[in-house]
Amino acid sequence: MRMTSDERARYARDGYLLRPSAYAAHEIETLRSAVEDVAARVSVHARRAGGGPEIRLADGHRLQFSSRAGIQWEWAEGSQSIRLIEPAMRPFIPRRSRSCPEGGPSGPAKTLQRDGQRA
Repeated sequence: MRMTSDERARYARDGYLLRPSAYAAHEIETLRSAVEDVAARVSVHARRAGGGPEIRLADGHRLQFSSRAGIQWEWAEGSQSIRLIEPAMRPFIPRRSRSCPEGGPSGPAKTLQRDGQRA
């Protein structure tokens, strides 16, 4: 699935391209569940004794480095909610066979994957 001229123009104007329904609803739910599981495990791991140093930047951002991940916590003092995990959660995401039991994405996402593009 290649970008159309309209999509290229929108990407140039907006800096991103959103294609509705790139994933089927059941795939989104599977991915959401995997991400929530990863966030919960990272949060527990980071809060354990020796979980890694936490720093506060001048603008109020709370950062913590734990197990090769940079975690940005929500700004509120004492918040246990994760705002961002970097670099990527790839090492924590289950294998495709578990996250996409049918063997991978379907519909437009499968076409994007086949054409070497990311959804």
